[in-house]
Amino acid sequence: MNKLFGGDSVQIHALLNPSADELEGLEQSIKVMRAQVEAFTNDTPAEERNAATFPLATALITHVDAQLVTEGLELMEMIAYQQWQQQEEQ
Repeated sequence: MNKLFGGDSVQIHALLNPSADELEGLEQSIKVMRAQVEAFTNDTPAEERNAATFPLATALITHVDAQLVTEGLELMEMIAYQQWQQQEEQ
């Protein structure tokens, strides 16, 4: 993986091999952000939902768990589609 992402970069190594504390902190952040996103209702404007969903998706993508990464990518796809749809309506 290091060759794919540019050799012996310390930052890439840290991203691909988080410590237990870093992973726990990321998971706590995901829990907080997920609760915020889940609290929205159908009446919440899409812009407000997307503004809160984007950081959650970003955090999920940076996780080492493939299922969470997939969830983050799906959220990003949803946000991109909603933005495209909104522009088409204008």
